[in-house]
Amino acid sequence: MNVTRSFYEGFEKRLEHARKKSAPQSTQDFYRAMIQYYKSIYLAKEEGKPLAWVGAFTPVELFHAMDIVPFIPETHCAAMASQDHLTQYLDAATEYGLPVELCSIHRAMTGMVMDEVVPTPDLMVNSAHVCDSGFKSFSTLSTHYNCPEFVLDSPRQCNPEDINYFAKDIKRLIEFLEDFTHKKMDFKKLERILSLSNQAHEHFYEIAELRKNVPTPLRGRDSFRTFSIYRYLAGTEEALPYFAHLREELQTRVKEKKGGIPNERFRIYWAYVPINYYLGIFDWMEDEFGAIVVMDLFNAVYRMDADPSDPLNYLATKSLYDLYISCLGGPLETTLQDNIKIVRDYKADGAVYVAHVGCKQGCGMIRPLRDALREELGVPTLVIDADVIDPTIISKENLESKLESFFEMLEEQKVH
Repeated sequence: MNVTRSFYEGFEKRLEHARKKSAPQSTQDFYRAMIQYYKSIYLAKEEGKPLAWVGAFTPVELFHAMDIVPFIPETHCAAMASQDHLTQYLDAATEYGLPVELCSIHRAMTGMVMDEVVPTPDLMVNSAHVCDSGFKSFSTLSTHYNCPEFVLDSPRQCNPEDINYFAKDIKRLIEFLEDFTHKKMDFKKLERILSLSNQAHEHFYEIAELRKNVPTPLRGRDSFRTFSIYRYLAGTEEALPYFAHLREELQTRVKEKKGGIPNERFRIYWAYVPINYYLGIFDWMEDEFGAIVVMDLFNAVYRMDADPSDPLNYLATKSLYDLYISCLGGPLETTLQDNIKIVRDYKADGAVYVAHVGCKQGCGMIRPLRDALREELGVPTLVIDADVIDPTIISKENLESKLESFFEMLEEQKVH
């Protein structure tokens, strides 16, 4: 079974259903974009294009410019978890020898390789941004596939010195891709792609800004579509209709003072990863308690001032302006101020932090963040020991019970 084929065929069915139901234009655009993404991966070999396994924080625009098809296995695992349990792949990774203490995303990724359900890469490109497990997993799997690997040496902060350093490393990546493909980078084509990427970034930022409104115009689960398109299809024509239509839809809702849900009661900042095997938890929160996620770490974005006509500087800046990378890469003082600003700007009543059991970086900032939000803003944080894709860590019932108690506490705070 090739999971990329089953995915694009599944999205084709969803698009057909969305059309029949006259779903919002952005919903239909999302399905079209995801069809394009997975179909390009499935057809890469047939069309004679190299297939690159790309780390989640690697600039995909470079691959589009070089006619290399990028596949992001980490986010694919998260997407699969939202549709089906990945227990068989986690078991396959354990049988292969990976300890259960590792991040489940990378264990599942390895298990899919062992079960031969993912496309074989011609090359791998990863970055040393924030994730130790990803760094090791890509290295191990490049040996398994006997394919070349490149690792971007990304700095931790977004200042002129670090941007200049990273731009030089991106140049090294371009040279690596040129050696692999035996052709030179067309920088005019790259500039056009980066112009599209910049338009998507502007829309992404404006959508995030619109979510500050009370009531917030976007439902929690829907926001992760936005992140997916931004991550998968940056620099492509397919991404822009989704962003443009969603922005217009949210602008209309804000103008009409309509929220993403009719009964907004609690505004929640989802401070770390979503629980992908149970994304329905966002619907449950909204329906049962009027608790809506107004912002999350994946969709929070900085305003960026960078020129696509300077490709290396643009890509370095865009990569280092990613708030997820900033928050997990440190320094801690900057991370705490960023999170405080999000909670303040989005008028959040509370924060929820999923302590993903395999993530050392994420779990390391829990106590400082919880203390900072309480001391600076008087905002409480619920910490839930859980996993992004593994449902055996916490049951749906226990997850709901913890959230229910948290919302009851927020209700008491509102009363007093």
